Amino acid sequence: MKELSRFQDIDPEVVPKTDKRDLQFLKLLANDGRLPLNTAAKQLRISPEGCGYRLNKLQEKGIIQAFIPNINLGKLGYTVYHVFLLLDESHREKQKELLASLSNHPNIKSIIEYVDRWDYEIVFIARSVQEFDGMLMECLKPIQSYILEKEVLEGVKEYYDMPIPSTKTALSAEYEQGVVLDASDRSLISALSTNARASTYELGRQMSKSPDAVMQRIKSLKERGIIRGFSMIADLSLLSLSWNVMVITTKTYDAGIDSQMRSFVQQEPNVIYALRTLGTYDFLFYIVSKDSHEYYSKVRKIKSQFSKIIKTYDAWDGVKEHTYNPVPHALVVSK
Repeated sequence: MKELSRFQDIDPEVVPKTDKRDLQFLKLLANDGRLPLNTAAKQLRISPEGCGYRLNKLQEKGIIQAFIPNINLGKLGYTVYHVFLLLDESHREKQKELLASLSNHPNIKSIIEYVDRWDYEIVFIARSVQEFDGMLMECLKPIQSYILEKEVLEGVKEYYDMPIPSTKTALSAEYEQGVVLDASDRSLISALSTNARASTYELGRQMSKSPDAVMQRIKSLKERGIIRGFSMIADLSLLSLSWNVMVITTKTYDAGIDSQMRSFVQQEPNVIYALRTLGTYDFLFYIVSKDSHEYYSKVRKIKSQFSKIIKTYDAWDGVKEHTYNPVPHALVVSK
């Protein structure tokens, strides 16, 4: 599978042109990465051939990077851990070595570079805090003496995860006791993570299964809540969108605030990821925006909406995502 990144540091002059229908099409595919072209064409009011042409162009331009299954990590017994690092700037070569060594780690979902408070955010998945602690120590061992500060946030509840600003469907994933996948399940998830738009015939050919058997297994994975749906990965930079992370510490937290937070992120399209966490901060948001005015308006909206519970908050500008693995390899290897 090719290396993916949801945003990069690029010259605005190289951003390709897109029109209103392109953006509408991207939103449809964000909500259903396996949406048939005939269905998309009806909603876009264009021909299926025109729809296929747009799809090919969006892929050629690099705006659409991949089609993926949306995996419920909690159902498989995994928790996400967001590690923020501040490193000694006098050892840039060591930072490059770290990025190179971590990019193919089976338990790493994302590596993001920031300016301001932190240099990097590394997102791990692990089945237990003990497993995570061992991985973290091993991964950071080569640069241990160059780490100035470190902050770890443990994911508790995922409220929302979407590739682009879009209308939303309800999503709330708490981390729970994992179910066990068999070899065919793992093989299918692996194949879907390479191309979630592949036909059941093509998937069956890869798995040595009939198309009907593949269809039934996809249905089973969805019914068990392991696959929540299908989506796509977009390069947000090529849509002229910038990336920011916002973290919040709250004075209090209860079921009412939980419901309010879920409702807010579902109605706010610029918040593409929202996570309840344990650690110094209680909530983490990924916010994308077309300019600084739009970004600050979203921050002010969050502060206003939750003014009674926010104790402190912070926000940092993203520079680039060095690697993104929506389906980390650890999910599909035999344990």
